[in-house]
Amino acid sequence: MMKYQTALGDVFVSQEVLETVVGMAVNDCFGVAAMAAKDTVDSIVALLRKSRLDKGVRVIPAGDESLSIELHIVVVYGLNIAAVAESISEKVKFAVEEATGLGVRDVIVCVDDMKV
Repeated sequence: MMKYQTALGDVFVSQEVLETVVGMAVNDCFGVAAMAAKDTVDSIVALLRKSRLDKGVRVIPAGDESLSIELHIVVVYGLNIAAVAESISEKVKFAVEEATGLGVRDVIVCVDDMKV
């Protein structure tokens, strides 16, 4: 849970909301075939649920009202991976800052696989 202050009072944003906002932004990016599991637990949970926007997303509070975001993705074969990662990074940063008001310190994009 992230907390930050505004002129009107304190705002609390849950981890699930942050991960969903990030997942929605990533799924709208060109070149992303799917989200990859971030760990073994995520793989098992993916078997039990059909659709999850937070799959492959890890949001880490970085202090001073900012976040660090780690993404695990599957990209479409034949595309420039660096360009896809840069596009994802910029879109995620913009989406999170616009939706929550929290700053994004960095976005780490891990390409785990490619899909034809």
